[in-house]
Amino acid sequence: MHKAIFVVILLCICNVCQAYQYLNEIEIAGKILDQDGNLITSEVTLTVELESVTYPDIVKSKFYDEITSETNTLEKKVFGGTFSWKLPDATNCTIKASKEGYHGDVIEPQDEESKIIAKDLIFHLVKKGTPVKLEYTNGAQIPGIGNKQSSGKQCGWSFSKRWYFPVDEDVPVDIVLGTNYNKKRTYTMKEPGGFVYCPGLPAYGSRLNELYNDFNWMPEAPEDGYVQTICPADNADKEKGDIYYYFKTPEGKYGKIAFRGYIDYYINPDGSRNLEVEKFWYRPPLNPNIEHMPDDNEAYLPDE
Repeated sequence: MHKAIFVVILLCICNVCQAYQYLNEIEIAGKILDQDGNLITSEVTLTVELESVTYPDIVKSKFYDEITSETNTLEKKVFGGTFSWKLPDATNCTIKASKEGYHGDVIEPQDEESKIIAKDLIFHLVKKGTPVKLEYTNGAQIPGIGNKQSSGKQCGWSFSKRWYFPVDEDVPVDIVLGTNYNKKRTYTMKEPGGFVYCPGLPAYGSRLNELYNDFNWMPEAPEDGYVQTICPADNADKEKGDIYYYFKTPEGKYGKIAFRGYIDYYINPDGSRNLEVEKFWYRPPLNPNIEHMPDDNEAYLPDE
């Protein structure tokens, strides 16, 4: 009797200790649209990456150091703008829709109760624009009056200097930081420049109010519709993540900008509205006393 109980206990311990996989049942369906919401009925390629994660023997291993995964890639040609696909079981799933001449879209549906069942997916393929060389600056910041970096002064951003300056000093600024009656940050472009809000696109039919965006989905700036003052926080409840705008500088150059706590933006130096990235000159924010030096991150340097 005691021997039988001992054997049962050993079997239970072995089952707990053995390596195991956590797999989800996966089934997807949905539609593929252009930027105007029309079905793309010609050929589109769906590429699915299925990751299967194996967790180790929790007694004999350091656990996290020995988690392994295997990726399986599947491809399907879709016609008519709609699809339905029962996939092999896996831990995680990433789906990409692609088509020549268009920017692709990627969705990573989440698991729920050992299943990844997403039957209302919406992929958006935005047609590519005219490729041009752009100037790119990331990590820009304009300190508020309460920030010690501003020395208690209202500040703005200079595109030519790529740094912030007090608005009442000698260096002219292009964007002025302010606040509205709700104490939310506002950004005002000096005349005759301005901003045009670029709404994102939904990824699920059941969540049409959740919008996602990307610089790649902004291939050309609009000709008109620009306003001088914006409050990105007004759109934060609509979008998941960053808030995007097209903009026109006071000098008449067009660009695209993302507010993500800090500021990232592209500018077309030739004055056209084309914002499709062929190559970009990486121009990081600089202190006025620091001379810009090329580094390995720069995709190209314009002719001097």
